[in-house]
Amino acid sequence: MRFRDLTKKYKPLIVAIIEPHVSSSKAKLAFSRINLKGRHFIEAEGFSGGIWLFWNTDEVHVSILKSHAQFIHAKVSQPTEPEWNFTAVYASPDRRKRMDLWEELKVLPIGEGQPWLLAGDFNSIISMHEKSGGAPFDHTSTAPFRDTINDIRLIDFGFVGLPFTWARGNSHQSRIQCRLDRTLGNIAARHKWAECLVQHLPRLNSDHAPLLIRLNGNTPPDRNLRPFRFQAAWLQHPDFNTLVQDNWRTDDHITDALENMSKQCLQWNKSVFGNIFTRKKRLEARIEGIQKTLKDHFVPGLWKLEKELKEQLDATLQQEETLWFQKSREKWVVQGDRNTKYFHTATLVRRRRNKIEGIQNTLGTWITDPETLKQMTMEYFQKLFTPESDICLNHIRGAFPELTEQEKRDLRREFTIEDIRTALFQMHPNKAPGPDGFHALFFQRFWDTLKEAMCGFLLPILNEDASPEKVNGTLITLIPKNEAPQDLTHFRPISLCNVLYKIIPKCLVNRIKPILPQLISPNQSSFVPKR
Repeated sequence: MRFRDLTKKYKPLIVAIIEPHVSSSKAKLAFSRINLKGRHFIEAEGFSGGIWLFWNTDEVHVSILKSHAQFIHAKVSQPTEPEWNFTAVYASPDRRKRMDLWEELKVLPIGEGQPWLLAGDFNSIISMHEKSGGAPFDHTSTAPFRDTINDIRLIDFGFVGLPFTWARGNSHQSRIQCRLDRTLGNIAARHKWAECLVQHLPRLNSDHAPLLIRLNGNTPPDRNLRPFRFQAAWLQHPDFNTLVQDNWRTDDHITDALENMSKQCLQWNKSVFGNIFTRKKRLEARIEGIQKTLKDHFVPGLWKLEKELKEQLDATLQQEETLWFQKSREKWVVQGDRNTKYFHTATLVRRRRNKIEGIQNTLGTWITDPETLKQMTMEYFQKLFTPESDICLNHIRGAFPELTEQEKRDLRREFTIEDIRTALFQMHPNKAPGPDGFHALFFQRFWDTLKEAMCGFLLPILNEDASPEKVNGTLITLIPKNEAPQDLTHFRPISLCNVLYKIIPKCLVNRIKPILPQLISPNQSSFVPKR
């Protein structure tokens, strides 16, 4: 009944049932009315083990490549999609038999560059956070599973829902819970299904939670809603410097000038710079065509064209690496070798980790509807950021050491262009931007062009108490505090400010920094440098 209810509700294309506790002959009779006509069975050994694989033959074609007591490995094809690999796993409770499974997974046939998805009961955990109750976490016994994941370069696709997929015990003292079931994939799978959502459904008739895998997530991203973001790869184009210098409006307010610059960048990106990935494919195709021609006939003009196209392709590959490096938020790059795939994967993993697909409401119900999630989040943080009462600080007057007259004069000294420049160049060039979409890198690279407008706006704020109203808008992003956030208390709000606004406190901090040791106790952790 549970199986029929789930298939009716979610209409899956592929279903794997692990350790069913009944024979396949009974399964064929029980599931004859379900619209999953494709079937493959690994029989249980008594009441232990067994894997049943079902699929919708109208939507997918599944070819079984290998059957094993602990897995079914198949190739999946759809009418409009490239082939991919799927492995349904039931790892034996016997540690010695699991070692056989880990070795088998390492040599499974996977087409070159093809996505590979693995899901099921791995009967093993990765870290102490994936277990509650029972014997202490044994790092040694779980090492083979971790090593296998690393050896075949798999990525955990994460999950939404309660953190444990298996539970046993009826009392608090005897209760044991673990995350034994999971979804893994290779890098190609992570790239193909960047929005993939794995949901832990409630446990009902089993001590295991069903896994619902939505390869394309809840909803496809709306590309039309993406805000402007400056791309570091633009700086590698020979015409971009001219674009900025020709279109920077010196007579406008700096916020208006930046808004105009963002429009000019988008237009230039569309008409001149173009799509990096499309350009790469086009160049690769042209080079391949020329090489096929030159294989049989030497044409001097084509040889020269091939050389030019290779130079263009090399520049495009460098731009692609810069693009993914910027998006990945990584702070290092290995010189002399392209790290594009690494940065691309890091970007996808970071996005997936930070994306909120579902959380519990105050009643403990899991919410996955995007609009309801937005409303819940807004109400929670509106309440959190609303002060309950005014705070009076009069009682701490005189509690701090008094500054000398020279120190007071130093603090009152007017800020200069050099102060602003120092603050700007202290910033990481590719940190996430604020609402205007410009990273610090843009202001650093074009300092000579922008400094007059920047300082004309910032110096009155620093020296004359002018309002920073036009640049103090922020984006608030929520960062998970742990690997399995369940409600809004498990997220840390981070404000993403415009670079112009960040320069103001940076200048103030630089001014105050020399006297901080006299005012702040050494054990005040909030003021530890670089924290």
